[in-house]
Formats: sequence, structure tokens, C-alpha cells
Amino acid sequence: MNIYGATDIGNRRSTNQDAFRVGQIRENYAYTIVCDGMGGVYGGEVASNLAADTIKDYLDKNLNENDDEIISVIKAAIKEANSLVFNMSVEKREYSGMGTTVVMAVIKDKKMYAAHIGDSRLYLTKEEETVQVTEDHSFVQTLVNNGEITKEQARVHPNKNIITRSLGVHSETEPDFNVLDVKEGEIAILCTDGLSDYLTEKLLFEISKKSSGEELVNILVKYALMAGGHDNITVSAVYF
Repeated sequence: MNIYGATDIGNRRSTNQDAFRVGQIRENYAYTIVCDGMGGVYGGEVASNLAADTIKDYLDKNLNENDDEIISVIKAAIKEANSLVFNMSVEKREYSGMGTTVVMAVIKDKKMYAAHIGDSRLYLTKEEETVQVTEDHSFVQTLVNNGEITKEQARVHPNKNIITRSLGVHSETEPDFNVLDVKEGEIAILCTDGLSDYLTEKLLFEISKKSSGEELVNILVKYALMAGGHDNITVSAVYF
């Protein structure tokens, strides 16, 4: 298993409010975290980095060999991150209302434990296709689920960036979980909407099959920049 990551400020932002972290517990036991902050010029950057660092530190201290505890550890890590971000936003006026998305995956041997809050995504590239594993916590995803608009319409909807769940904005929040069996040769791709706004699953599959490793994450960032780069861009790829 190998993990690669890349981030870029994009073409239109003055700061990079994305953050990503990776860590390794032992061989074939690792994790990756991707966050997309929000809350003014500085608040988003503070929120995403504080959340990513807090989750990483918690995982480093508490992940062990007991498979049954992995989800509990992830939940506790996210809860601690939410509390720290929320408390800072309350205590410091300049950070009022700040928050962040998070998408993360803990991979142990051939099983992946994924959690997310917000619209940062996890995709899984298999032998014949790429599938979106996570479901966005967003206004347009609610419209799609209710049958009011199509997935294609959601991609260009004027309110596509409104999220309905975040980390740090409220005193409590809950992640959604996906637990998947993964196979050798598959690729997990975690990213912020600065990348996913420009990609279909079909295109992501084609790019994933033509490049690998560090080259893949760099190509995906360059693609988003060439497509407009309206937001910060962050991607992490896990090769099984």
C-alpha cells in the first residue's frame, strides 16, 4: 500500500484553506485525511489544519490491532476535532463561524474504514470503473435524493457549494461511515470539491488508468487548474 497527496491554492483564491495528512501505523496499516475549510480569509485555513492535525494525532495515539475499535477511534478523533474547532470559533471573534469538511480513510490490510462530513469525497477505482463511495452532505445532493434534479444538473447548480453538515460549526456533528473490502490494484481517491467539481467518475477512471502514484495526484491537480481552478484543490490517492 502506498499513499500520495498533493494540494494547490488554485487560480482564484488568496489562501489555501484545504489540508491533508497521512500516517502509517505499520506495514499495510495506514490512513489519510483531507479537509476543506470555510470561514473567511483566515478561519477556513485554521479550521482545516486544526481538524486535520487533531484527527492525525488522535489516530497515531489510539489506533491499535483491534479491528473492532477502528470505527470507535475514528468517531472519537472527529469528535475531538469538532470540539476544538468549535471552541476556537466561539472564543476568538476573528474565527467566528469557521468550520471544515473532512473525508478520511483508515486502511488495514484489505479493509478500508472511511468517514466523511460535508462534500469532500472518496472515490474507489476498480478494475472496470470508478465509483463514488461517499454521498455529499449538501443542498444539491438533497435535491437529487428527492428526485427534484438529476446528478448532472447538480454539477452546475448555482447552490452546489452549500453544505448541510460540517465539522466545527456546531457543538456536535456526526460523520457517515463506509466500510469496504479492497483488492490489490484498486485505488482510493480522496479529494475536495476543488477537484470533484470538474470530474465525472468516467473521466477519473480514465485518468487513473493512464497514470499512477505521484504522477496521478499531480495530473489531477493540473487538470483542475486547467479546467478553471476556481477553488483550492487537494487530492490523496491510496494504492492497494
